[in-house]
Amino acid sequence: MAAKPRVRPEQREILNEIAYKGRMGRDSVQNITRAYAAQALGRIGSKDDIKSLENILTARRGVDHNVKRSAAIGLGLLGRLVSGEDRTRVAQVLLRACSKSKDKSTVNFGIISLAYLLVDDIQSGTTDVIGNTKADEYLLEMAEKGSYLHKGFGALALGLVLREISDELAIEEYQEFREKALTILRDGIQSTKMDKKGQAAFCTAAGIAKDTRSRKALVEIVSDRNGDKMLRSYAALGLGLIGEATKDVTQAIAEAMKERSSEELRRQTAVALGLLGNPTISGMNKDAVELLIDELKDAKTQSHKGQIVLALARIGDHRALDKLIELLKDQKEQDLTRALACAGLGLIGDLEYIPSLARGSKNINYRASIDLINEFLSIL
Repeated sequence: MAAKPRVRPEQREILNEIAYKGRMGRDSVQNITRAYAAQALGRIGSKDDIKSLENILTARRGVDHNVKRSAAIGLGLLGRLVSGEDRTRVAQVLLRACSKSKDKSTVNFGIISLAYLLVDDIQSGTTDVIGNTKADEYLLEMAEKGSYLHKGFGALALGLVLREISDELAIEEYQEFREKALTILRDGIQSTKMDKKGQAAFCTAAGIAKDTRSRKALVEIVSDRNGDKMLRSYAALGLGLIGEATKDVTQAIAEAMKERSSEELRRQTAVALGLLGNPTISGMNKDAVELLIDELKDAKTQSHKGQIVLALARIGDHRALDKLIELLKDQKEQDLTRALACAGLGLIGDLEYIPSLARGSKNINYRASIDLINEFLSIL
């Protein structure tokens, strides 16, 4: 269980007043402020704040959708600070809210929060959530039979939970969940009836789950030059997340990136190569670093350049330094491109396996983003 931050009761009372009542003292506050206050309660609250977030989430009037969405995120975070009956209560609140809410984004955030609670169950070796609620059944149902707006989030939620379930986990309920969830993900990857965005989410979820048995199907999708470019790009990402740099995987990803047929495909294949480390690409006489440096020379947009920079930073090879320094010094480049190069240099020097900056991008209510948040996330 995560360490509980030391926060004074009066600080939480102020956040509750802002989030639920929309006031700070005598002054009214904007909905964007209320949204971030609700999310902050999830990060620093206690079991006493569960009811407050529940009231926000289930309010029939007077609460903006963005505030409710942040409350759904906040409850998932708060579930990590409590245990036993309190965590079970959080899961039950989220399940009720998801079943009643008419706002699709609130439901989707709730789905991911339920996944977090199941993950905490696994990490603490308990069955508080899976044994006392139907959170597991709900996630399976959303991924398999949910509407097209919820299936993808259901799949991603399954991926998050599956990533924590090892063969050695001696909890029968989770092993049964694993078998059902993997079947749903594998079927979703190859579905011919699902929309491409939904199918792409299943490809990503299989990667998050590190399901090696999905590798063959993902390689086939990436290698299909006539296939949907967006779907192929996320199949490549799934392969990168699985992390097995086999010959068929690296060749399929590298060849897709060299097609020049889609910037999205080029971006995600660059990310995938970064995730795979620095494999040698069969038939190209180059390794991933060399291929990414070549790709960086041809990249036109900030988004594309940024993903390549971060892929090179993740690999951490010294050969990328000169190119990043060159970008940083080039005053003809846009400011954000130079900032990305600077961030890339910092990430190469970050001794942590997961760069510390990335923590700032977790659990963000992207529906309630502001310019500062958008600028910050653009370098992660």
